[in-house]
Amino acid sequence: MTACDRPRCRGTVIATGYCDTCGRRPAAAAVDTAPPGRARNRPVDPPSRASAVLSTITGGEMSLPDVSVLDPSELVDDDPRPPRGGRTCGKDGCTEVIGIGYGDQPPRPSGYCPRGHPYSFEPQLHRGDLLGDQYLVEGPVAHGGLGWIYLARDTRLDDHPVALKGLINVNDATALSVAEAERRYLIALDHPDIVRIINFVTWRDTGYLVMEFVGGRSLDELLTPQGQERVLGGPLRLEHVAVYGCRILDALDYLHSRGLLYCDMKPDNVIHHGDRIKIIDLGAVRRIDDHDSPAVYTERYLPAKELRRDTEAADERAAGSPGLRPRFTKLTDLFTVARTLRELMDAAVPGPPTAHDSFTRLLDRATADESGARFATAAEMSTQLRGVWREIHSLSTGEPHVAQSTVFSPGADPLDGGLGAIPPPDGKAPHLDIAPPPPEHVALRLPVPIPHPDAPTAARELRLCATSLALDALDAAEEALLRACRLLGPAVARHDWRIAWHRGLLLLARGDTQDNGAAQEALGIAPGARPRARHWFDVVSDALPGEPAPKLALGYCAERAGEPEAAARCYEAVWWRDPSDGAAAFGLARALLATGDRAGALAILDQVPAHAPHHHAAQVAAVRVRAGWHGERPPTAEEFRRAQELAADLTLDGGRTEGQERARLAAEVRESALRALRAGALTPDELAPGPLFGERPGERRLRELLEASLREIAEAARTREEHAALIDRANRVRPWTRC
Repeated sequence: MTACDRPRCRGTVIATGYCDTCGRRPAAAAVDTAPPGRARNRPVDPPSRASAVLSTITGGEMSLPDVSVLDPSELVDDDPRPPRGGRTCGKDGCTEVIGIGYGDQPPRPSGYCPRGHPYSFEPQLHRGDLLGDQYLVEGPVAHGGLGWIYLARDTRLDDHPVALKGLINVNDATALSVAEAERRYLIALDHPDIVRIINFVTWRDTGYLVMEFVGGRSLDELLTPQGQERVLGGPLRLEHVAVYGCRILDALDYLHSRGLLYCDMKPDNVIHHGDRIKIIDLGAVRRIDDHDSPAVYTERYLPAKELRRDTEAADERAAGSPGLRPRFTKLTDLFTVARTLRELMDAAVPGPPTAHDSFTRLLDRATADESGARFATAAEMSTQLRGVWREIHSLSTGEPHVAQSTVFSPGADPLDGGLGAIPPPDGKAPHLDIAPPPPEHVALRLPVPIPHPDAPTAARELRLCATSLALDALDAAEEALLRACRLLGPAVARHDWRIAWHRGLLLLARGDTQDNGAAQEALGIAPGARPRARHWFDVVSDALPGEPAPKLALGYCAERAGEPEAAARCYEAVWWRDPSDGAAAFGLARALLATGDRAGALAILDQVPAHAPHHHAAQVAAVRVRAGWHGERPPTAEEFRRAQELAADLTLDGGRTEGQERARLAAEVRESALRALRAGALTPDELAPGPLFGERPGERRLRELLEASLREIAEAARTREEHAALIDRANRVRPWTRC
């Protein structure tokens, strides 16, 4: 075994080829060079960070550990027993549980349910049985929702292993009906993550589906630490759970596109083999428009409303009424996927807190009580889950994963709050202004949603709302937003994230005042607390947990509320995915400065890549942060030296060697150094010579240089008053001379 070479990982690469600690393949040239002063729990490689963005493949690798496939013969159960936890009877809609023991008694393999329906969990096939003159049975290997699954060998294909799916009871009309449905609907399915149906054979008047044999391990085994060690060789990680979810959702999207529902998703029904998954046990699959055929499902994975309807149906049937059946929809399928992923998430190693929260929000939306709040399609849920995976992966490894949003227009302004611009001297230097930009400025510069595809009339009103915001016509923006709410109707509008997003923008444009209550009325929400913008952006984050834009907005709101740690968590979740995002970079730098982490802020600014549109502003900010005072804490001699070097390399004033930008930046750095000398924080010998401090830095020389800078700036003053103020300042710093 060899040591893992991933940054900050002290794990060991085990037989699967993956690390037992970080769960990833080794990286041949990974180097741990975390930025100085950072108190973060994730690796980062600053020198290669920017260049890595250019080579990142959209969507990322989304890999899974390679699970070894056992010899199929080793999976044969020589002592087949009733399935753990029993099964629902299912005959004529019966919901009683069969196959469980009472007291100290073991479960009975056959008998009668409490309502008198016969059942049997005993295998119907045995070693040596030959079905269809082709499939030689070796024995049972697992128990599905409708009966045993057997390993057999295809004698016509060099004894290639196949799976035979049998029935709980050959006289069970419900099971026979479901098997017939499986045969009709599924034999033509062709998806890499869905088990393939090969053939259909009969044996003693019973039908058996012949399927490809999947020799991996079910996800149910990963619900315990022992199972994770046995299957994965180490702990289950949250990013693996996200990959499972994306692949399951892709498979369900394939079924839904063909008018089919899966209905019985659970960890038992997903096999991890090699580095892929396979969905098995297709016995519950039904047509989307089929509301009459017998249903096969597992109770704890269904919405509570469906269970209540099923209970009512059972009670009515017992009284002689035909009763109701649970109504399965695409949303029901997505609900079962979310329940499956929650079980796996609870068993996994927790991910970075912000990403873990995003994953939880995604599952909460998919299992919301109101169906209108849930994801509408598997593709929509998968898109958000992929975004959550990027967040988990980037925060865990320091590797960027850039992808274009499908719901927001590209990019946001840098929202630098002034750090990236060189202000004219105002007497406040060398203290840096690290306050966030004003809310009315932010409202116009956050990303814009792509118009609603399913509601064009409401989309026009939202575009009008955005246009009115840009023109500072806030009353007109309010009216347009309320019209959009009415067009959608309260039941739809209160779950539409675009409405919430524009509501947040409108409140920011008004200075982040409290909501006036009009939105609650239009959305059909009972009047109560009147939230600020942060509430509405949080609603958007609940709906779009994989999107960066809501986190930018929440980071800004937390920063403005004086919560720099919360702001940093939101900003870094965006920045680690895309270091070229200027809004996240500047927001994170400000938040770190607010906590006293100057080194961390500089590490962020230094890593904004050269191709990013905000690279120049980040370089300017890096000079100003190095040379600026943080409270009463002056820069060090090394920071002044580095500030001079960076300032000399900056392209300012259109590339000219002299100009107002360079003069203003020089004045700011010189004034800071002069104050450090006068306060005794540095001695002249500690200041390095350079283009801003001259060959022999000292108080007199700095005064002369600062005076020259102020007089140069005064020449371009826009008003007489500004010119006079700058000349007065120049005269005050002029070194004294003896007559």
